[in-house]
Amino acid sequence: MADLMTIGEVAHRAHVATSTIRYYERRGLLSADARQSGQRRYRIETLRRLVFIGMMQDIGLTLDEVYGILHAATAAEWKAIAGQRLAALDDQIAQRARDPVTGRRDGTLLPVGASYGARGHRAECRPEQRRLARRPAAPIR
Repeated sequence: MADLMTIGEVAHRAHVATSTIRYYERRGLLSADARQSGQRRYRIETLRRLVFIGMMQDIGLTLDEVYGILHAATAAEWKAIAGQRLAALDDQIAQRARDPVTGRRDGTLLPVGASYGARGHRAECRPEQRRLARRPAAPIR
């Protein structure tokens, strides 16, 4: 049993809180591999599963979707979940590609002389800024 790790060791190696591991256990995503003196013990495979869960969350999957992937009986089941996520990503990419053209996330055009900053705050362009923006660049020598 020397290869078993405590919950603290697993949490440290996976860069998560011990409460996260306990929560994942309650959600059915993980389970302790053994208990010694009432304390949870985990194998390296469980650590890998914990890291996999984190990777799935990093790409935007919910814990319900991660659960579905981990408990899928066939490849078709987890591919369906992945396909739904890919479709959602495609929609987000298409929307972000339209943003610079329309100027706004809601698809409406901006009034002349207005722009939106990186954080979505409206910023009015002063007349002297518009004039400076239209000047041709100096030739490079």
